[in-house]
Amino acid sequence: MLIKNEITNPACLPICRLDLTIGVGYDSDRGQIRSIRIEVTHNLSICLEEPAPMVVLPGFGPSRGNVQFSVRIRRENYSGAMNGLADLILKRFCEEGIDRSDPDEILRFASSEPPVLKASLAAASGSDLDR
Repeated sequence: MLIKNEITNPACLPICRLDLTIGVGYDSDRGQIRSIRIEVTHNLSICLEEPAPMVVLPGFGPSRGNVQFSVRIRRENYSGAMNGLADLILKRFCEEGIDRSDPDEILRFASSEPPVLKASLAAASGSDLDR
C-alpha cells in the first residue's frame, strides 16, 4: 500500500513546543498561576509570543493537581528554555507561596497493638527523651 498524502516531520521545523508539568496543591489560585505564566514567559526572552504560551490542567493526583506550561521556542534554544522556564516558575511559586508539597501518605495499622518499630525506638532512645 502506498501513502499518497504528504508527510511532515515535526523534528525538521525550526519551532517546537516545550511542555513543563508541575504539581500544585488543590487550593492554589489558578488565576495567580496563569499570571505567573504570563510574567515568566515575558521575562524569558527565548519564549515566542506567537503562538501564545498556555497553561493547561492535564490531570489530578492523590493530593495535588498538575499544571502544564506550554511555550513555543526555536529548536536551538530548547535546552536553555527548559532549564530557564523551570527555574523561573519554581522561584515565582516560592515567592507567591503556591503549595508544591508532595502527596501525603498515611500508614494505618490493622492491629490495636502498637507497632513494634515504635516500641523499639522508644526503648532504644528512652534516655535521650529525658534531656
